[in-house]
Amino acid sequence: MMTKRRVLSILLAALFAITAIAACFFTACGEEQIITPKWEFGDGDLIKADGNKLRINYGEGAEIQLRGVNAGGIFVTENWMNAFAYDTYTFNAGTDKAETKSVEDNKTINEVFVDRFGEQKTVELWNAYRSAYWSDIDFANCAAMGINVIRLPFTYMTVDPDYHEVARKSGQKYNFDLLDNFINRAEEFGIYTILDLHGAYGSQNGQDHSGEIMESAKDVKFYGEEGAEDRAKTAALWSAIAEHYKGNPSVAGYDIINEPGEKGGTTSDKHWKVFDQFYDAIREKDADHVVIIESCWSGNNIPRPEDYGWENVMYSFHNYTSYDSSQSHMSNMRGFVSEVESHVFGVPIQMGEFTCYNSESDWQETLELFNTHGWHWTSWTYKITPSSAMPWGVYNIVIDDAHKISPTNDSYETVMEKIEALRTKWNTEEEQRDFANPFEYRSDAFAASYRRTRHYIDDNGGEHFEYAWEKSLAELIYDARWDME
Repeated sequence: MMTKRRVLSILLAALFAITAIAACFFTACGEEQIITPKWEFGDGDLIKADGNKLRINYGEGAEIQLRGVNAGGIFVTENWMNAFAYDTYTFNAGTDKAETKSVEDNKTINEVFVDRFGEQKTVELWNAYRSAYWSDIDFANCAAMGINVIRLPFTYMTVDPDYHEVARKSGQKYNFDLLDNFINRAEEFGIYTILDLHGAYGSQNGQDHSGEIMESAKDVKFYGEEGAEDRAKTAALWSAIAEHYKGNPSVAGYDIINEPGEKGGTTSDKHWKVFDQFYDAIREKDADHVVIIESCWSGNNIPRPEDYGWENVMYSFHNYTSYDSSQSHMSNMRGFVSEVESHVFGVPIQMGEFTCYNSESDWQETLELFNTHGWHWTSWTYKITPSSAMPWGVYNIVIDDAHKISPTNDSYETVMEKIEALRTKWNTEEEQRDFANPFEYRSDAFAASYRRTRHYIDDNGGEHFEYAWEKSLAELIYDARWDME
């Protein structure tokens, strides 16, 4: 059984062996040394809800608070944060079926790759992108921060081979290899994974982070009569996911649909009925994993769990204080927590997405607020690759416009070359020593290495690393651990 002490003291629990391995996915392929951690969750580590708490050992063991980051950008891209250029592309050029589209979402990028390079090379490009974007170094960084969970955004395209982001497996409707590889590797670093469906079939919100941009809320058909087929396909996907991961203790929960309101709007009864459809699809296969249900902007936009008979659920909210200029960050965040708690839902509460931007004091106070109130939390996001430094990622690789990936204009070989620039790197030999052994906590590594990093290449090809704070976010998160009793 994994006790509370064991969950949160894994930084002190084991040493890593450094060796080379053959697998390339989520490893730094071609490098001389690859991290091989030794950790494994057991049946007693499976998390369930117990009232408004989460507990290990199927809800009967020690209380656990999930504290971590999102892994945005791996399985669903957003051009502003993932080094893809805003292009246009003409499909069926030179014919009477010619159609020009803006290349600004994951679905269209994928369609352009397939049209230009074919299905097999499209799968190869996405595999290369993911291997570079997230490797063992990123898992090691997360472990060194002291987190115990990663919320993993994905879409239907991540697992459905019909969309050519993942290889087809004979006789199987879905291919869960991409999710399996991430979950298994995270487990080896002592980290749980939340499976977050960021993009449903047909798009639940018409936003770029669902994989498909739509012009307006009325263009989102997911919740109406026209969306019945897409809802059924999404329910079938959740049924398959639940069957596949049933009993897997390294999965912390199923986040059934991200930011469900159309174009960032609020939710109401029509959305809640869809939540219930997905909840039922999961529960037919898996009674044990926590089902995570998003409002996501207010406690007023989600029903009481007993109204739908929902059990073993966690409610999740998102709050980005920059959208409210009338209040300070902390005033806004405290008000948000107070409003949600006024509903007394009687279930665990998660802040599934948030950031404190560049303010060290806001980070400190926000994490203290969540921890004091027993909220689970995952910041947005661990890593971004924007064209200029932005306060959204813990790790920033700045890719100027000239070096962004152009799905429309870059050759297959050029795309592959540009993908390599997205790889996380350690700045010094000292960082490599310390972060290659993240279960062996060294305070000097935190002080030197994990201050909201900006990594960029200058016009002459020189690499530079800059740190924004005197104190690292890693230290803030580490300091925010509960007292290990």
